[in-house]
Amino acid sequence: MKKQLLALTLIAATISSTAFAAGKERITVNIPMDKDQVHRQETVIKLKQKIKNLRPNLDLTKADLVKVDLKAKSKAGNGLVHVKEGRFFSRQKTIDMSPKHQGFHKPGGFSEITLRTPREMEGVRWHAVLNGRIKVKNIVVTMDIPARKKKKAECTVKLKNLIGKSWGSFTAEAKGQTKKQAKAKACKKAKQQCEAQLSHYASFIPEVRKIASCMKQ
Repeated sequence: MKKQLLALTLIAATISSTAFAAGKERITVNIPMDKDQVHRQETVIKLKQKIKNLRPNLDLTKADLVKVDLKAKSKAGNGLVHVKEGRFFSRQKTIDMSPKHQGFHKPGGFSEITLRTPREMEGVRWHAVLNGRIKVKNIVVTMDIPARKKKKAECTVKLKNLIGKSWGSFTAEAKGQTKKQAKAKACKKAKQQCEAQLSHYASFIPEVRKIASCMKQ
């Protein structure tokens, strides 16, 4: 009986987790940094602010921070970094230097560090906090945001001859992240339908391709 209850609990947890994930969309944002800038003592990098500068249309109100990856190096290989999410802190990690590194001020020598977020919380500040003499090449932020509703659009393509007379009309619908993407997909589908019809005509009269073509409305 206990085993059955445990199995049911695990199944319910899996279903709940899947349902939650289904309503989210995982995205990454690469934040380029000035790799020659030296961050001294404690430096706070405001991640949300930098993301908004790169992706102003991205709504971070209900975003969940998943992890932060950065490429960095420190003067003596003892720099420290952690992520602050609201009032909570991630585990602090040491920023090393590449074994091939020839000097702090020379190119290369950046190490890759991954920071797991302390808690997945909505509507709080995301900060990467540096301690020491550190250079940062880039920061990659991984987050879950509410799945965006896809836009719908339709497109009509007509099969016309040289004098503009229509031999057929083909309309298709499609969805996309933006109206423009949806329109492009719909037009592609409608044109494929039109081309298929033109090929059908050409199978009987090959010359038809010289006097007719598919045109978007």
